[in-house]
Amino acid sequence: MNHHTSEPLIVVTNPNSTKAKSVETEVLRPLEENGVAFKAIDTRFFLAEDNINDFLDRLPENGRVISAAGDGTAEQLATAALQKRGLTLGILPYGNYNDTALSHMDKNQTVLDFVRDDVALVERKPMTIEINGEHVSETFSYATFGLTALIAAGFHDQASRERMRTASPMRRSILRYGQAGIGYLKHAGNTLPDFQANGNETQSGRTDLAFANNPTVARLLRFEDTYFDKDYFGVRTDLDMKSLHDLATFGIPSLFGKAPLDRTETMRVQFERTAHQLPFQSGGEYQEIDADSIFVYKDLNKKVAYLHPRRTS
Repeated sequence: MNHHTSEPLIVVTNPNSTKAKSVETEVLRPLEENGVAFKAIDTRFFLAEDNINDFLDRLPENGRVISAAGDGTAEQLATAALQKRGLTLGILPYGNYNDTALSHMDKNQTVLDFVRDDVALVERKPMTIEINGEHVSETFSYATFGLTALIAAGFHDQASRERMRTASPMRRSILRYGQAGIGYLKHAGNTLPDFQANGNETQSGRTDLAFANNPTVARLLRFEDTYFDKDYFGVRTDLDMKSLHDLATFGIPSLFGKAPLDRTETMRVQFERTAHQLPFQSGGEYQEIDADSIFVYKDLNKKVAYLHPRRTS
């Protein structure tokens, strides 16, 4: 195996990620056994912003950075890499959903596929999110506001994380679906305030605003486009997931890679009244915000290089 030795290799691990116990045997040890020089660092903070600042302090200006964690850590590293332009990221699937990792690798590939000289590179172009006219984040994979985000929040609970961490892969899938179903039944009555999307007619009774910059979300929704390497992203602003019609016409096709999304380069949502404590899920991180307006767009000057060993299209 040929490894590019002229640049440093950093492996980032998160001791709280769902499959952290497997990182030693499946990532660190194979690198050592194949004579690949690397430095391993752990995430040290609970809050994403703290980890991003820590990465800016601890990571070199140039090199390959392999994330052996989940989607949240991948997003944090990507945000840091926007400032450290000489970094190239590789994402391995050691979290709960691993949407980013599975966008760039085949299921049978390992860390050794990411350290080959001939591994392909792709560029991810993030979505920029502004709330009430103020910059909030760059999002490399997806963002949801409303019911779906609220359901996803349950997966950040420590008890949920522990159940996922100790479950077998098949049981983990069953737990995901079961927990999502319980969350749906609990919160399905929640709706967004009335709003206009890109100045069009007022929408009422909607439950979700969905923005995709990835071919999969939560390993449940699958799309026909990759989005991350395009100048546009996928969006739906007309979803009422309380409706059996919307569940059928959006949810079922999503399971088979046919989720119906619109393509756009910008989306501005203006609420008719403040959306208080609006659930917001973005790239593995959950928060609640007060929003009068949301603006999502791609700044094409922002991009991050990713290692892409995947052989299938």
